Amino acid sequence: MATFDYTRFTDLMATMAAKYGHQSVSFVSVGTPGEYDPSSREVTNSEVTSLIDAIVSPTQTHTDRKSQDQTFSKTGYTTSGLQVKKVRFMMIAGDALASAPVAGDRVTLDSDTWLVDGVTPINPGGVTVAYKIGLVL
Repeated sequence: MATFDYTRFTDLMATMAAKYGHQSVSFVSVGTPGEYDPSSREVTNSEVTSLIDAIVSPTQTHTDRKSQDQTFSKTGYTTSGLQVKKVRFMMIAGDALASAPVAGDRVTLDSDTWLVDGVTPINPGGVTVAYKIGLVL
């Protein structure tokens, strides 16, 4: 029995990102740590910047309870124990970048630099056709 060729969906995802609701974004892959420089006492990371097409969600505000720093008063829970974040999601084709995106990478959208908080590969049949990426500001 022949297996299904999922590689066609990678091209389809790239076409959809370029045609429907796409946004060109600057994606900075942090890469692997470089070598230690004894004179500056720093490790220089290699960074690769790519301009790619993505399908991007609108910005949402999300409130999290801080797990370590919850503050209570006589009247109850205070706002100092809450953390408000702006979040977005984006989808990119599986072959849009030279290497898989990881938490810690950066994305520039509308002149704001967002931090990649999480990445979910969509890979039916072992072929990565797209990545769903969570971003925080």
